[in-house]
Amino acid sequence: MLVSKSFEKRKSIIFLFFGLAILAACIPSGDDETKGKYEFVVNRYEIGEHVLHIPYAYTRFHLTSVGGESGLIQAYYPGSSPVIQGTENLRESGKYVNRVHILFTDLKRYQGFDPKKSLQGAVDHFAATELAGQEFGLTKLTQAKGVPNPDYKDELWIASEPSTEIVYISCSKEARAPAPQCKHKFYDDKFLYSVTYDKRQLKNWATIRDNVIELMHSFRSAEAAEEFVREKFYETYFEQMGEKP
Repeated sequence: MLVSKSFEKRKSIIFLFFGLAILAACIPSGDDETKGKYEFVVNRYEIGEHVLHIPYAYTRFHLTSVGGESGLIQAYYPGSSPVIQGTENLRESGKYVNRVHILFTDLKRYQGFDPKKSLQGAVDHFAATELAGQEFGLTKLTQAKGVPNPDYKDELWIASEPSTEIVYISCSKEARAPAPQCKHKFYDDKFLYSVTYDKRQLKNWATIRDNVIELMHSFRSAEAAEEFVREKFYETYFEQMGEKP
């Protein structure tokens, strides 16, 4: 009798294990390529005092996370479209350059946020005090001669005055990485943003900023978020996948 009970217990555990394994297999993973069904699911998040409704399409990757006072989501150029392919597929298709990572943090976390002080802090941190010309409607700052390890210090791109459109953009250098990245700092009435994109997209900084703001504002209601992601999904599908959805 004891052997029988022990056997039945082990059998129950085995069936439970396999049941959980099958259930886990049915849940989409972070880098899957589901088309339509899961992308349009909208999840509710509380970021500080703010409520956001974010479609799964923007949070389905392994490095994305939303909660507490901040969130990190991934979009496709120009910053408002969902990424439909998996990360490896983007690499293989040569479209990795179009990834846009959006880190947003409750602005109230930075009590009395001052964009001028933020810019000055970046100038001091990167020792970027040397004017190096103008391009894309921005002024480039880099390190003066004699600064130690200048290749490992970012260059800065700034406007005439820091604003909601741009506090500053810091970009790594070619000598440091084969695919330099830029981090674009800006803000709106609710969040401070740090948006990362390939340096080859620097010329499109204003377009990316406008699209990120449009995307984030769509998250303010569940209905707007679902309508927005559906529109952008079908808009970008052919460009990303090379076929009709």
